[in-house]
Amino acid sequence: MDLSKNKFTSMQGLYHSELEILQLKFNKLKLTNILHPDRLTRLHTLELRGNKLETMSGFNLPYLRHLYLAENKIKQLNGIDSLIRIKLLHLRSNNIDNLDGFSNKMTKLTYLNLRDNKLSDFNEIIKLKCLPALKQLILLVNQLEEDREEMTTDVLMHIPGLARVDKVTVTNKEQREAKKKLKSLIAEAEKKQTAEEEDDHASDDNDP
Repeated sequence: MDLSKNKFTSMQGLYHSELEILQLKFNKLKLTNILHPDRLTRLHTLELRGNKLETMSGFNLPYLRHLYLAENKIKQLNGIDSLIRIKLLHLRSNNIDNLDGFSNKMTKLTYLNLRDNKLSDFNEIIKLKCLPALKQLILLVNQLEEDREEMTTDVLMHIPGLARVDKVTVTNKEQREAKKKLKSLIAEAEKKQTAEEEDDHASDDNDP
C-alpha cells in the first residue's frame, strides 16, 4: 500500500492483517504508536521518510524487518531496543546526537544508516559494538572530526565485523591496521596501569 505524498497526520484505524509493505513518505505524521501490532501482523517494510517524527517509540510490529525514517526530526532513540527483528534501519538526515538505546537484543540488524545527523563524539559510535550482526554502517556528513581512513580504522577497532563503512568495502589492510592500533592502545593502557600501581606501592612504602 502506497499512501505517500498526502497530508496524513494520523493513521488511526489502519486495519490490514495481510499488509506486508506500507509507504507513508512525505506526510505530516508525528506519532507512530497508532500502528497497532495486532492489526498489522505481517508488515515487514515500513517507509516513513519525510514526516515529522520525533521519537523511535511505537514500532513494536511483530515482523518488521525494514524501517526507513530518513528526513524526520528524530533526536533521541528511546524505544529502539524493541526492534529486535529489524534487519535494515535507515535514519539519514535526522537530529540524532547520541546513540543511547541500541541493544545486543537487536541480533538481526545488519544495515544502519546514520548519515547527516548531529553526531560529534566518537564515543557515541562505540556504543554500536553491542550489535552482533552489523555489517554495513554509514556515518557520512556528521560532525565527527576524522578523515575517512582514520574513521574506518577507529570504527573497525570497536566493530570488527563490519564489511562496509560509508558505502566502501572494508579491505584486509584496514582490518590489519585496526587490529594493530587496538593492540597498541591496549599495551599502552596496561603500561599506564602498571606504572600507577608501582607509584601506589611506593607511596605505601614511604608512609610512616
